[in-house]
Amino acid sequence: MNRKLLYALVGLGLVVVIIQIVSLFLPRRGSRVATVPTFTRRPPPTFTLTPTVIPPTVTATETATSTATRPPTETPVPPTATNTPTNTSVPPTDTPEPTDTPIPPTDTPVRPTATPRPPTATPMPVTVLNTVPIDNGEWGENSIYCSVAEEKWIKGSDGHQYRVGLGFLSRPESLSRVQDFWGYPGRGGANWKMLIKVKAHQSWTSCPSDRDVCYETSIWSGQATVNCEVYLQDRVWTSLLNDWIAGGWQATTHNEYYQDVQAAVFKPMCNCDKVPAIPCVGFTFARVD
Repeated sequence: MNRKLLYALVGLGLVVVIIQIVSLFLPRRGSRVATVPTFTRRPPPTFTLTPTVIPPTVTATETATSTATRPPTETPVPPTATNTPTNTSVPPTDTPEPTDTPIPPTDTPVRPTATPRPPTATPMPVTVLNTVPIDNGEWGENSIYCSVAEEKWIKGSDGHQYRVGLGFLSRPESLSRVQDFWGYPGRGGANWKMLIKVKAHQSWTSCPSDRDVCYETSIWSGQATVNCEVYLQDRVWTSLLNDWIAGGWQATTHNEYYQDVQAAVFKPMCNCDKVPAIPCVGFTFARVD
């Protein structure tokens, strides 16, 4: 087919289509011309709905204001001078209501009612005992007796004369050790006792002058008695007396001869070679001038 003819046919077709489209918009014969402008001038739907929208927030504020000024539904009680406060009032926290048992002020404390404890600042004084009890178990109770066979005087560092003696300290722990040593040999068959005698002189061959403390012991089975004689050289008594003058009974327990004296008393008592580790023996010094 010739190109020119083809182009002519296409152009003709386009003209026909354009004519058809234009005819759609042209008024038909017999129709009313007044209806066309009425259709084109109708206002848009959104413009007609604008008057019915929800009022802005300003209107809500006015509504709230008018509600606040609305008269209450209840008739309030007018305030008078005799109105009684309701139960809903909360008392101030800084002024609590008083109770039946008021708390006393802090500046006048109440004395405590606890049971007072016995005072411990004044312990019982320690004395020297000439007789102490001992327990022989099923055979009964007896005693240890200390005495001076011959009186002896010693001159002290203060220039005065003193009469000397020997016994046991009254401390409970000291008396407990006496009982322990007494019960060590397990004597039986009778209710035994012990006699300790302090001698002023001695003639024992077993006690030379260079020996500080001497003792001799014997058993009297018929009388159930342990007999012990103790002798202290004058230098020993003088040293013990001067310590006693300087510091009382406590000072004598630190004397260089103290353990020798305890050995002379406790070894015959227990029939053993033991000596208490705590002070048990005491001394008495009575001024005679």
